[in-house]
Amino acid sequence: MIAPLLTKRLRLRTPNADDLYRYLAYRNDTAALAAQMMQPVELKEAELFLAAQSCMAPEAYGWRMFAVEKNDKPGLIGEVGVFIGAEEPQKGDIGWWFAANHQGQGYALEAGTALIEWCFAHRPLHRLTAHCLVANNASLRLMRRLGLRQERQTVESRYFNGCWHDEVGYALLRREWLELGNDEGCMRWNDPYP
Repeated sequence: MIAPLLTKRLRLRTPNADDLYRYLAYRNDTAALAAQMMQPVELKEAELFLAAQSCMAPEAYGWRMFAVEKNDKPGLIGEVGVFIGAEEPQKGDIGWWFAANHQGQGYALEAGTALIEWCFAHRPLHRLTAHCLVANNASLRLMRRLGLRQERQTVESRYFNGCWHDEVGYALLRREWLELGNDEGCMRWNDPYP
């Protein structure tokens, strides 16, 4: 388990079984599923996923989810996460998903900033990537605001619901993150994993 990451308004923590119904609610929102080109999550699948995340070792590879909640009002409002593969342990692919009623308030930017800092300052990774559909304007804006730069755009590379969709990919190197004026340790850390 990783100690919580604290920002001005948010707490990013290891998810647990208490998050189940809020997780299912935002993960199965019809508009969000269409924007992400994902299928609904079943109850048992969600239970198993949250259970695995709740006992994931700090140094483990795979997808690591951070549950996001407000400091002044506990309860899951969304998530940020990173996939780190054992075959390329200096690279990570980040993502986010927030409940509709918590979008457009800067929470994804705040949580994404904390996640990037954790990835570069405490994992430590060399390179992060993120991607989304070209039509997902909110994620495109967020990637730019987080300091990522566009690296690629693919044409009709994802097939979903009978249609082909274009994707865009962004990236950020650790040295670029440092050049943006970020320092290691600017968040409040309790995480013993370097």
